Amino acid sequence: MYYPVKKSSFLKNTIQKLALTYQIISKPLLKKTVTYFDTFDGRLFKKNLTFQQENDAVDLFSLKNQKVLASSEISTLQTAYHWWELPAGKLQKKLADIIDIRALLPIVACEFRIKTYEVLNEDEKIITHLLINSPIIHWQNNIKRLPRFLEIEAIRGYRAEFHAIKKIIEEQGLVPAERPFLFEIFHAAQIEPASYSSRVTIQLEPEMSARLAVQKICRQLLTNIQLNLPGIINDWDSEFLHDFRVAIRRTRSILAQMKMVFPIKRLSYFRQKLGELQKTTNHLRDLDVYLLLKKNYSTILPPDLRDGLEALFQEITAEREKEYQNVKSFLSQPLNLDTLKEWESYLQQEKLPRSRNSQRPILPFSKKVIRQRLEKVMAKGGQLLKKKPEQKELHQLRIQCKKLRYLLEFFSSLYPEEKIAMLVESLKCLQDLLGEINDLSIQMRDLEQRFEKYQAQPEQRMSLATIGGLLTYSYQRQQELKQKFQETFQKFSRAEVMAVAEELFY
Repeated sequence: MYYPVKKSSFLKNTIQKLALTYQIISKPLLKKTVTYFDTFDGRLFKKNLTFQQENDAVDLFSLKNQKVLASSEISTLQTAYHWWELPAGKLQKKLADIIDIRALLPIVACEFRIKTYEVLNEDEKIITHLLINSPIIHWQNNIKRLPRFLEIEAIRGYRAEFHAIKKIIEEQGLVPAERPFLFEIFHAAQIEPASYSSRVTIQLEPEMSARLAVQKICRQLLTNIQLNLPGIINDWDSEFLHDFRVAIRRTRSILAQMKMVFPIKRLSYFRQKLGELQKTTNHLRDLDVYLLLKKNYSTILPPDLRDGLEALFQEITAEREKEYQNVKSFLSQPLNLDTLKEWESYLQQEKLPRSRNSQRPILPFSKKVIRQRLEKVMAKGGQLLKKKPEQKELHQLRIQCKKLRYLLEFFSSLYPEEKIAMLVESLKCLQDLLGEINDLSIQMRDLEQRFEKYQAQPEQRMSLATIGGLLTYSYQRQQELKQKFQETFQKFSRAEVMAVAEELFY
């Protein structure tokens, strides 16, 4: 429990008042610095948690009940932490369940200058500690001194005395804070730990012009592209690259589907340039996906093939490091990001030439575009229900589903939330199936290429056996998924779902 201090006289009066009843012993000034971490998307903060580092110790701290839930000592200080880099134990396990593959990054550091007073009773037993804290926060090359606060620490066995001292403190005009001090730190630094989302969260109005609506959506997507660039360049975690690519893909998708909202020549130019930017990261993303599958691969292979798996992933890791350096070099050169600057400048223009659909109200226009995309999904899926679908055909359906999903998310604010959520959830099940089938095809194609390369290297006999096992598993898994296609598509196209779609878009 702590009390913000507005005037120094409050502290002086409080200490003097307590000294009338208790013995007060002043202790030397203590200094400590605590650095607070969270993932880029604020996964700990969303659960009322924070990860904090002080000297060579790290804690998982509950903002709700102000308690340390798990802690660990570390041998080296880092600027970013993955859960698997921490010592095995309770802390590692708790973090793994929450942050998954995301890295913990420093948000803000606070230097605490603490003056401690021991409060003793007539038996000269310490019954509580009073701490006068003068905090200074550091973030992004900024420094700011915060108002002092008084903290009172309870000591077991002296609950009644704690409440008596608390009453005296509050009688001096000090009011207990309503929220944990970390919130004050974030507020002072204008930090919103859970503000980032890879999803489009734009609130649109039904009468808004199509151009203005698309501009708003594209601006948020551009912001996400730009926000994720430092994480890619610093290689904090693989989700930065994933979100960067998704934001580009969504941008290109909305520009292609919302036809004649912008002048066609400029639209084609930006779609092409953004596509080229995304293409530079294709191979790095494929290698990231491989590395994320390592644990899964190790569980599906028999023990005698796992040594070859380790050798295979050592090679992939080295290949990934080389490709990361290529991408880092490319994205670190301002000239290669000129497309983003051009696109930002274009989106900020208020007086662009009119085009056929630029002034159409967004609600009826979005209905038309979503309806047309839904009909393409239904037509393509219906065709595949009548036969054994080829991989290429499933991939084409996957692309149609992805385009439909983007539209539903872009314009969700125009429709009833629960009905859009139902459509998205039904579509997601179909997408997940088609996505895994496609991922397996990409992985099998790469594994086959590696198999051919290793055949000329006798020392790679173990790796050959491992790749053979992975190819067998991947093929069998893909066949299982293909057999589920009809059932999954029929669930998506069931009458209940189509009735909602008809209500919203027809």
